[in-house]
Amino acid sequence: MSNEVNYWYNIGYDESNHGQYPEICVITASNNPEDIVPQDPMIGKKRSNHDTLRLRLREKEYRFLLFDYADRERLYDPKLEIDSGYKKFGVILGSLIYDLPIKDRLNIYIDGDWTQQKIEYAVDLICDLKSLKRAKVKTFFGGKVDRIFNLTNISDELAHSFFPQLTFKTLRDHPNRVNLRLEELLLQT
Repeated sequence: MSNEVNYWYNIGYDESNHGQYPEICVITASNNPEDIVPQDPMIGKKRSNHDTLRLRLREKEYRFLLFDYADRERLYDPKLEIDSGYKKFGVILGSLIYDLPIKDRLNIYIDGDWTQQKIEYAVDLICDLKSLKRAKVKTFFGGKVDRIFNLTNISDELAHSFFPQLTFKTLRDHPNRVNLRLEELLLQT
């Protein structure tokens, strides 16, 4: 058995149930160059049949976080004295990749209309967390990223498949679920 670490260089991010609780936030990691080739025409979203999801996840790793009301209360605690309005995304993304093996560079494909401030905070946090140079972390984000890149489309399908088809209890015990690492990540900044 090999002890070789598989470092990940490409991550796709998406979420489901945005602005409600729990939000389901998902990353999918891949080193397959085909997963990050822009698709034209755009990829359709998988909403009713997830039969091919297991095949789409081959040679990839994924993680998800349930951002629930208790996490929201922790993040917005006035005692933390942080401007959590723009740090939420960074803390969620940092929690998702916290234990993911990343070596010297990272490309992040993010679905959603995020502000530059939120993206920059997330990248700075990831650079500190993974000891990466800022120039070695590239982001691609926007409202249609999950229809342009296969990697983010897979994250979108995962997030959608988790909500509402599985019970909250089932998701809590899922082996790919991670917890919000608020305290650990705040020590990074």
